[in-house]
Amino acid sequence: MPVAARTLMLKAVGLVFTLGSLNVILVIFFPEAYTDFPITLLLINLFIAVDYLARPLFSPSRKDQYKTRFLMLFLFAIPFLVTLPYLEHTFILRAIIPPEVTWAFWMLGTLMIILGGITLDMSRIILGGQGSLKIGTEKDHKLITKGPYHVIRHPIYAGTLFLLLGYSLSFSSIIGSIILILILVPLGRSRMALEEKLLIQTFGDEYLNYMKRTKRLIPFIY
Repeated sequence: MPVAARTLMLKAVGLVFTLGSLNVILVIFFPEAYTDFPITLLLINLFIAVDYLARPLFSPSRKDQYKTRFLMLFLFAIPFLVTLPYLEHTFILRAIIPPEVTWAFWMLGTLMIILGGITLDMSRIILGGQGSLKIGTEKDHKLITKGPYHVIRHPIYAGTLFLLLGYSLSFSSIIGSIILILILVPLGRSRMALEEKLLIQTFGDEYLNYMKRTKRLIPFIY
């Protein structure tokens, strides 16, 4: 099989698996979620699909510098984290939160999904073959400082955080949002620190100067 055809087939299989894993609980047990919140679920699936397609299939030249077990546990937990905000909305919040408040949360959450999704996908596309779940550097690794990387050092993490928090807030979910923050913030800070340590070792003063003129996640703030 030609390499291009094999790559396309693997990408298609991986995309189906990724979106299937994301939606499996809702599809089987709560299909009404897709009629209750069609735009929210369409956006989250669309942005994650683009993120997956922009990733390299594999990176044989990249050495896994650090263990990623906690990250893998988070990936396995995603179907439950996607389902939780809908369950919280359906069985708890719908009865106690006025419709106008629910609508305001949905609007805020949708804007966050769009902002986070665009940031995530644009950053992933710009990063190209250097993007990976593994923390490491490629052969002939280059320091990317364009696009979102021009103002923040970790736009993929920022985009992911905004995307998932926006998704949770779209359902007016408080419990889901707190759980996401408790999981994503420590995980993100740990990985950012490891990545920055490795990039300082790789690029030296070039990366130190880059750190001086940029923030980690939020422009001009943090």
